[in-house]
Amino acid sequence: MTIAGTIITTWAFLDIWITRQMWRQRHGVVSLPSSAARRRPLERR
Repeated sequence: MTIAGTIITTWAFLDIWITRQMWRQRHGVVSLPSSAARRRPLERR
């Protein structure tokens, strides 16, 4: 359980961080609510 929890936590952190980087490149916004970033992360694809 501990390993699975660590993997999930790390994957979630990377997902949020990559999403913020993508938003920063597209819209030039540094700070964004995680909910807004997760609403449509891969809309273009």
